[in-house]
Amino acid sequence: MMFTRGAMAHYGSCTGFFHGGIGIFLGIALLITATAFVVYLVKRGKFNNLNESGSESASDALKMRLVQGEISEEEYMQKKEILSKK
Repeated sequence: MMFTRGAMAHYGSCTGFFHGGIGIFLGIALLITATAFVVYLVKRGKFNNLNESGSESASDALKMRLVQGEISEEEYMQKKEILSKK
């Protein structure tokens, strides 16, 4: 089977949608969008909630130490004041 020169020339050319400049433009736009989304999440405080939950668990642990008798009520009150300042 013989191919004509026109058929082979068309097969090897880069005329697809993403081979031109629009593909580069879409890639850059996707990168900018992803970066903006991460910045939005950080500024919104999505990752800052870890500190708040950490302090709550510290006060819960302090309560458990009081209930189990590891610390006195005076020690509990002193440590609770320290935690509330942070």
